Amino acid sequence: MSKYNHYLQRQLPSYPLAVVKSKIKDGKVRINENARKCALRDFQWGTDEIIQAIGHLTTKDFLKSDPSLYVANTMLDFYSATILGELVFTHFYINQDGDLVINSCHCQTE
Repeated sequence: MSKYNHYLQRQLPSYPLAVVKSKIKDGKVRINENARKCALRDFQWGTDEIIQAIGHLTTKDFLKSDPSLYVANTMLDFYSATILGELVFTHFYINQDGDLVINSCHCQTE
């Protein structure tokens, strides 16, 4: 086994996209202020476009799941995708109230 095999293994999302999309459908979405500001700055998107973008994510867009530095016992799912003609980087989690919380939505930098 190569010492680089861990780079080939893909972690699974903490929040299945089917669950994420059901939260959107049910209107159980919160977008933090930083995500709003960055989406407006980078894409001229408002709330509707942010939610629409998250709804377009697919499993192949998944990057990783990491513990939140700010919310105890919470994992963040990270995605990168071309959505609505823009290269988007986003991460989100589902809080204890069952709401989808979009923490970030900004231009993917190289």
